[in-house]
Amino acid sequence: MSLVVRGGKVIDPASGKQEVMDIVIQDGRITDIGPDVGAKVEGDVIDAQGRLVLPGLTDLRAHIREPGEEYKEDIDTASKAAVAGGFTSIVANASGATPMDTPEMIEHVVRRGRAVGLCEVLTAGSITVGLKGELLAEAASLQKAGAVCLSEGVRTVSNARLMRSALEYSCDFGLTVMSYACDSDLSKGGQVSEGLVSTQLGLLGIPHAAEEAVVARDLALAELTGARLHLTQLSCAGSVEQVRQAKARGVKVSADVGVNHLCFTEKHVLGFDTNLKLAPPLRRAQDQKALIAGIVDGTIDAIATGHAPQSILEKDVTFGRASTGAIGLQTALAVCFEVAQKHQVPEMTMVERLTTGPASVLGRPHAGLNKGAQANLTVFNPDEEWTVKDTEIVSKSKNSPFLGKTLHGLVEKTIFDGRVVYSS
Repeated sequence: MSLVVRGGKVIDPASGKQEVMDIVIQDGRITDIGPDVGAKVEGDVIDAQGRLVLPGLTDLRAHIREPGEEYKEDIDTASKAAVAGGFTSIVANASGATPMDTPEMIEHVVRRGRAVGLCEVLTAGSITVGLKGELLAEAASLQKAGAVCLSEGVRTVSNARLMRSALEYSCDFGLTVMSYACDSDLSKGGQVSEGLVSTQLGLLGIPHAAEEAVVARDLALAELTGARLHLTQLSCAGSVEQVRQAKARGVKVSADVGVNHLCFTEKHVLGFDTNLKLAPPLRRAQDQKALIAGIVDGTIDAIATGHAPQSILEKDVTFGRASTGAIGLQTALAVCFEVAQKHQVPEMTMVERLTTGPASVLGRPHAGLNKGAQANLTVFNPDEEWTVKDTEIVSKSKNSPFLGKTLHGLVEKTIFDGRVVYSS
């Protein structure tokens, strides 16, 4: 039996398509795509008139909390949140109780992701054992078990010699090394970005230099080793400019920014909303402007959710005691389209940063919406308004900074491997 997605506006960075088309799906593959090609096909029909039809999204940074912190999130609920947001691939990143530093842990996540079967659950292997920054994890074993890149989660490998070794070894396996850039000494005790707002709130700040200094170091190491470096969750204008200049020199570097940093600035934390206590912290308006400019000119390759579930135990406390992080899989696409509209970012560019961009970071081909490609796609209504309520959040944790806010744009269908895995 065929499935036909009829009359939606296809936006596909892989092929450059941006027009109203039908998509015919059979046995998990796109068997035809073009204007009116589905008119005479027998099968189930999804009426996509007035909707955008996008390739399934890929998220480079989802903290799924399993194994170790299932009271916050698990692979089942993370997968449900992913497809509710239009994602058909997510990369599980290491975090505190989930270091992802053994083949067994990698295999567990891969196996559980396949068993749930709603989307592709990929895994990042840890750079160091136990995320302690002392001893390199066995990258070859992690890759053999299924790791698609190396990442230290929201920790920085502070030892430059160790980071150099990680980059050198990664060349042997063709793995991208993700670096979360934040100097642990400069940021120690920091709650928000250092500046006027931190002074007003009386909270210890994290200076821009905490990020920019590590970015400079890692770019130098990438240039030295020739390895593929990915700088994740950049927040500072100075970091974006460093990446821009490094790319011009031919350094093999890519970068992503977080969804929340595209729509919030440091001023939003004046209300002490603990869901806006993020890592890295929200920065100034001029930093946000630089992040968006980086998306437009290609300096920034991907947008990542940084999906970080925290339970009420970690968030329903004072700002100073709250854990960092916010969930974001379910709301990311709507927020990105609002950012695109507000800052005149072309739709194609925004979709590219959520699809082929992150795939390229991992060195994985992205077939897009072409005949013969695996049928992973998202039907998005850009005109639908919805208010984010905790009862409608499918993640186990509800720590969204968009709670109670009205968003413009709703994922109506997510199709993975030819199956409808989500309907709004």
